[in-house]
Amino acid sequence: MTYNISLQPSSKISKEIEKFFSNIKNDLAIKNTSLEPHVSIVKFESERELSADELNNLILGINPEIEIELAGLNLLPSRQTGYWLEIPVLKTQTLISLQEKLLNKLNDYNILNSTGDRFRPHITLAKVKNGDINLKNLNYSLLRKKQIKTKIVIKQL
Repeated sequence: MTYNISLQPSSKISKEIEKFFSNIKNDLAIKNTSLEPHVSIVKFESERELSADELNNLILGINPEIEIELAGLNLLPSRQTGYWLEIPVLKTQTLISLQEKLLNKLNDYNILNSTGDRFRPHITLAKVKNGDINLKNLNYSLLRKKQIKTKIVIKQL
C-alpha cells in the first residue's frame, strides 16, 4: 500500500489554487483535469494496509499546522514525455525538519520520494503532454502568497 504524508493548504488557498488551475487548464495539453492541492512531505510504501491508529501514530507529536510560502511557477521535463507544471514552495528549515522527523518514524517502510538535499517541496498542477503551453490566462498574484496555513494529512494512494 502506498501512503502520502502531505501538507494541505487551508480551504481558502486551496480554492484559489483550484481557480488558478481552472483558468489555465484550457491553455494546456494536460493528462489530468482534477486537482487536490497539497505539498507531499513523505511518500512511502507498506507491505500491508495500515490502520488509522498506526497512521495517526506516525504524525503524533508533529506540529499539525505549518506555514508555507509559494514561490512562482515551474515547468519541469518529465522522465518520459511532456512536462510537469507546479507551484514551488520555499524549502524552509521547518519543512526540512518536518521531513526528517517523519523519516525517523518511517524506518520500516520504503520511502518513494526525494529526501534531504533532493527534497523539493511543491504543489503539482498538471502533467503537460507536450511542449504546447500558452498561459494567456495566468494570474500571478497567487504565485507569491506567504504565510499560508496548512494542516498535515495522511492519505492512502
